[in-house]
Amino acid sequence: MHSPYYVYSPAQNIALWVQQWVCGRLPLDEAIDALAELGGPHRLEDGSEIAYVLREFRAHCTPSSRYPWLSLVLPGPGQALLAHLDAPAALVLRHDPAGSATLAIPNNHRGATQWEFSDSEVPMHLQSFLMPGDADTQLRLAIDRAANAIAAHGMALDGVQQPRLRVGTLRDFYETPGLPPEIPERAAKLIARADYASAILETVLSGIGEHRFDPELLSIGNAIRDARMAAVAYCAIELGREYA
Repeated sequence: MHSPYYVYSPAQNIALWVQQWVCGRLPLDEAIDALAELGGPHRLEDGSEIAYVLREFRAHCTPSSRYPWLSLVLPGPGQALLAHLDAPAALVLRHDPAGSATLAIPNNHRGATQWEFSDSEVPMHLQSFLMPGDADTQLRLAIDRAANAIAAHGMALDGVQQPRLRVGTLRDFYETPGLPPEIPERAAKLIARADYASAILETVLSGIGEHRFDPELLSIGNAIRDARMAAVAYCAIELGREYA
């Protein structure tokens, strides 16, 4: 079992930086610098550069406190993003909750990120998000269950005496280039826990190298995925409240 895209995706932080820019809380150059750290040069399919990508985002969503107007969707085991779409992540952009959505699909190509924007019907299972408290509780429980199952088997992490050092190294990767300024505290804490859980999961997978614990690890992976989507949705709503 190893599904890195729903354990971590740069689309999470891209969504958070774009939300801030759409709401006028970031200058253009700061948004461009952050996105470059998250995916290299960003372009549209016709080759237009980052400023035009950001304009597309602004054109396809309207900040609101009533619904997540710019949200993140991550596929999980048994849940493809869309039947016709082979992508590890997407951002869902809306002008209103009842109308059609625009999917912004990032595709990495030779160190650059190419964006595709298209109108699409989004399945219901990709429109529902947990509240941060519920997502945090789900993640805590998944980590505890996995830790207890692994400990019961007396497994070691590849002979590593201090696995926390490896976890810390991986967290440095997940946290680059950091979150936007003034992100809501509940979302920041939830993302920090998801990063920690992701690092633990990667450490266990690389240390054990077998499939005995797939059910427990799958549970953590799904909880991480839900937590990341919940954090981005919550940020959109809170920003929409201030924007209005």
